[in-house]
Amino acid sequence: MPILGGKPWECFEPFREHIAKIVGATLSRRVQVRLEGPRGGDTVYMRFETGETRSTLRLNTILGPIDFYLRQELLAEPHTLRGYRLRTRRYWYHLLQADEIKPFLRWEYVSREHEQGRGTLHCRNHLHFSQQIQFGESAIDLHHAHVPTGWVTIEEVIRFLIHELEAVPPCGDRWDKVLTTGDDRFYQEFTSKRD
Repeated sequence: MPILGGKPWECFEPFREHIAKIVGATLSRRVQVRLEGPRGGDTVYMRFETGETRSTLRLNTILGPIDFYLRQELLAEPHTLRGYRLRTRRYWYHLLQADEIKPFLRWEYVSREHEQGRGTLHCRNHLHFSQQIQFGESAIDLHHAHVPTGWVTIEEVIRFLIHELEAVPPCGDRWDKVLTTGDDRFYQEFTSKRD
C-alpha cells in the first residue's frame, strides 16, 4: 500500500518518521533524519543531520571508522484516491572511509521517470564498488559500472552495517527485530513492491 496524503507533506512525514525511528534504534540516537525542500512543494530530499559539518553518520566498524551517507529524493505525485502518493525518485546509500570523499561501496536507484529523456540506459537499481576486475588484458571498473541489484531498503543496508561490519547498535540485541519490523512495515504500509 503506498503512502497517500491530502497534501505532499502528509506523504513525506510518515516515511521520514519511519526511517528516523529505525536509524535512531539501530545506528545512532544522535542523528536526525531531515527533509529538505519547500513545505508546500511536491519534492523533498531526505538526509542525515548529525550537527557536524559533514552530512554522513560516522560508525565504528571492524574496518575502522566508516561514514554512512543517506539521501533519498521523494516525490508526492497527484493521485486520484486521496490527493497525493509518495514515490521514491532516487536514493543514494554510500559507505566511505572516514573523511574520504569517494565511496568504496554505494547502492543507488534512479526511477525510470526521472531519467526519461536523459539518455541513461543503465539499470535503475544498482551497486558500485571501488574496485576493478581484471579479465586477461581487459578490466571493468566497478566504481563506474552499474552492477544490477534489486530494490535495496535502508533496513538491508543497516543490516549489512551491523551484521557484516559489526557496527554496534544502540538497541543492543534487538536490532534484528527492529529491522525486520521496519522492513515489514515498509512493505505493508509504504509500497506495493515486495522482495
